[in-house]
Amino acid sequence: MAEAIDDPALRWVASHFMLEPTCYFLGAFIVIMAELYLLEKLKSVEQTFNELTRRLADPDTASNPDEYQKIAKSRSSLEE
Repeated sequence: MAEAIDDPALRWVASHFMLEPTCYFLGAFIVIMAELYLLEKLKSVEQTFNELTRRLADPDTASNPDEYQKIAKSRSSLEE
């Protein structure tokens, strides 16, 4: 049987995920996996935002009002 860890953060995770005290390790693992997923998602959004910004500065995009508006709208939605 796993030994319970006396850590307020892990107790919070355990209480919110209805884990038994001996499942703190599992709770911490879930939190770490969620954080990694969120960091990867944030990195992806940042890359998309930067690519859209680069495309808005492209003279070819600026000369095409429909394409410019589409890209600007996509970029704006990422700012929210």
